Amino acid sequence: MPALRTLLAFLIAPISFGLVLLVISLLSSSMGIGIWALGFVAMIAYPLALVVGIPLFVVFRGRRLTGVATYSVVALIFSALLVSYFVIWPVVSQGEGVEAIFLPARLAQIAVMIFASFFTVFVFWLIARPDKTA
Repeated sequence: MPALRTLLAFLIAPISFGLVLLVISLLSSSMGIGIWALGFVAMIAYPLALVVGIPLFVVFRGRRLTGVATYSVVALIFSALLVSYFVIWPVVSQGEGVEAIFLPARLAQIAVMIFASFFTVFVFWLIARPDKTA
């Protein structure tokens, strides 16, 4: 049963934030944007789950680091990487000043990336419940 929960967690969690975006877009009558967002999230989330998520899960389970605090730290680190790649790097590479990071649109991007990271990690944790199988 724990293996089934883990498999379901790896199948559902990466797309969970995309599904939230799809529901929001359906409620706001912009289904095309929601489908695009779902595809974008899937394109990023599933490869990351394979390359980063599975190895981290195996290492954490082997070391008995299965609590919500460990997964919170991972979500924080992952959101920092997303923000660095999608917000900070474009600002720096285009030669914009640091103040450009604090524009309202970029702050909204940062907030969405932090929420998406924590949401995805906690959906995984709640489905897999690694703390119950360690």
